[in-house]
Amino acid sequence: MKRIPARKAKPTKPTREEILKAINWKPIKIPGAPAAVVKEENRRMQDYIVNWTQGLALHIEKVEAAERARKREQWKRANASPACRPGAKKRLGGEC
Repeated sequence: MKRIPARKAKPTKPTREEILKAINWKPIKIPGAPAAVVKEENRRMQDYIVNWTQGLALHIEKVEAAERARKREQWKRANASPACRPGAKKRLGGEC
């Protein structure tokens, strides 16, 4: 009997820390600018990068889910009995 490995949990959207670590984020330094301004600009740029990346990850997941659903429907149609295929004459009491 062959053992089937457990399914891994679906990955969640990437976290802020994971994204910034992956791109090797280094805060910008603006000589002569107040520290609060530099801190706010760094946060703004981080927010933009993180939101863009998370949006892309969500889009990819939606496309992959739609593709899986499409393939599942194709498989169902291909494996349906000949009487259940589109264009076939329906019989009384027949189930598809």
